[in-house]
Amino acid sequence: MVELLQKPYMSTYSREEILESDALLWTIFDWDFVIDERDYDRGMKVWVPLAVDKPIPFGRRWTMFVKKAQAIP
Repeated sequence: MVELLQKPYMSTYSREEILESDALLWTIFDWDFVIDERDYDRGMKVWVPLAVDKPIPFGRRWTMFVKKAQAIP
């Protein structure tokens, strides 16, 4: 699967980085969006340069964000 994704979509990443990213994403997409701090910090190394100027710290703000998202019907 890595070979199918790497060239067209992820050519700047090594095979190991793609596999690590995939493993990390599976810890996130468990439908409750709860993630432990270690995995969150690892993910921020990838997400922040691509998505936001200022990262959301893991602590209280992230927990409030997740709880608000879970409350949406």
